[in-house]
Amino acid sequence: MTLFDTSYSPVTYVGAADAALVYATFGSELSAETLGAAGAVQISLYRPLSVQAVVALLPQSATRLVALEQVVRQPTAWGPLLFDLATVLHSHEWEAQEDRARPIILDAVSAASPTEFSAAQLAQVTKHAEELNSPAHFDPAAIAGITTSNTLAEDVAGLSVDEQKKRVESIPYGQLLRDLFKQRLHVANAAESRSIWGDAGQVGSTPEFGFGQLAAAERERTRLVQAVTDVLRDVSVPLSKALHTALNQWLGSKDDAAVASHALADEINALLDAETTSSLDAVRRLRGHFARQSSWLVGADEWAYDLGSSGVHHVISSGLNVNMLVLDTAQYPFAATDKNGTRKKDVGLYAMNYGTAYVASVAVYASYTQ
Repeated sequence: MTLFDTSYSPVTYVGAADAALVYATFGSELSAETLGAAGAVQISLYRPLSVQAVVALLPQSATRLVALEQVVRQPTAWGPLLFDLATVLHSHEWEAQEDRARPIILDAVSAASPTEFSAAQLAQVTKHAEELNSPAHFDPAAIAGITTSNTLAEDVAGLSVDEQKKRVESIPYGQLLRDLFKQRLHVANAAESRSIWGDAGQVGSTPEFGFGQLAAAERERTRLVQAVTDVLRDVSVPLSKALHTALNQWLGSKDDAAVASHALADEINALLDAETTSSLDAVRRLRGHFARQSSWLVGADEWAYDLGSSGVHHVISSGLNVNMLVLDTAQYPFAATDKNGTRKKDVGLYAMNYGTAYVASVAVYASYTQ
């Protein structure tokens, strides 16, 4: 393919023609000097992946095929490129080549880009991969001594609620939540903490912590409703016609997000600032709860075990208007049990026992083409 006098190929090969170890990269170009005795199948067009081109370019001498991927946050045990390479090695095009040995496939995933490796560092990775005799997963950056910036900011300092809300877009479906609810989105727990991804993390990531925040906010909103009701019923309180109308509108549709919007909240707050009576002090103290938020708790596998599901139970049984996004981040084939053999619970099935809970399930990583 030629574009602007520049030739492009969906799949190219660079490196030794008789390489025993071949890397497969996507969107990263490695030079022959960096590769040394190794080779690299460099994929520029991922979808649709040209199986025929990969099979044709992979040297006959290859005994190991390494998926060299850059993934800052890996939600599954194996990288997406590895699955495609496995498909290539079991494709009709591959089987059509008689007597061709199938190379050992390896998964090398780190937060470092393949282009960050020097020739000496990549040689270390190559030496390590050559010693592996069965399919395996390893971190090439750790082997090469490359320090990556994969440390979460909240491991260093606590995140504010606004920062948590901004960072929720980096999790699966997080951007969808941002697009759907915009200003209304309120994620109460530390949605980006390490515990969500299977490590011991902050207390702020637990469903109990987030639920406590949401329950407290709901109580404050109930107090606001009572304060507004008392003001409207008290004919002795001097209210402008505009404020009286706005408060009545809010009180009649306080749980309707289309009415109890940030726009209406801003209007009421502006009208409150124009009033001087002290009778509105109780309403002013709770003015931050006028807008109806879309409240969310975001968690993962740990919520499906004893301590985690205990917190989930409190959320579901409370009857409060709370949404939960539970991500199944367990590494296959350990999805059913953890390393100690403890069977995890089906959180969705458990929630369906409550008539007030709506349950939906989506397989976000069922296909990397979606």
